[in-house]
Amino acid sequence: MNSQSIKTFITLAKLNSFSQTATSLYISQSTVTKRICELEKEVGKPLFYRDKKHVSLTEDGRIFLKYATRIVELASNLRITSMLSASSRSS
Repeated sequence: MNSQSIKTFITLAKLNSFSQTATSLYISQSTVTKRICELEKEVGKPLFYRDKKHVSLTEDGRIFLKYATRIVELASNLRITSMLSASSRSS
């Protein structure tokens, strides 16, 4: 599990479209599919319902979305804290 896969998951959960997610993240649709499949394999559960025209979160996907969002928030806070710490040491 890496940050790119998590961000791809969050974006797909918001947009409900593989093609729109790819466009939004400036990656190919096949990359979106690969990242989501790898994430589902790692989690051990399907995170999305898929058919030819629609994508939506499964119940497990809704639960994972809460964790994924929190992971991104924590990573962002860690980067900010690290920058502030480095800046105060150099002053």
